[in-house]
Amino acid sequence: MSVGAATFDPARDATQEDFVRRSDAALYRSKRSGRDRVTLWTPELEAEHGQADDLRGIFSGEPSRDYRTMRMLLHIMLD
Repeated sequence: MSVGAATFDPARDATQEDFVRRSDAALYRSKRSGRDRVTLWTPELEAEHGQADDLRGIFSGEPSRDYRTMRMLLHIMLD
């Protein structure tokens, strides 16, 4: 399992999305570094770009909609 972690910093994080973006940068550093590790966000990750994949943003945060989306993706993968 790869994990990215960051601590919420009101001086740096104007929104929750800013906080998630920093955690995401740490997560993708873990993945690029060989996976199966935990990476804590540090300022040096500020310049790194997160994952730029086509699936970004397909989950809405609405459980019933996201459940249907996940089921559809699983069915596609199984086919």
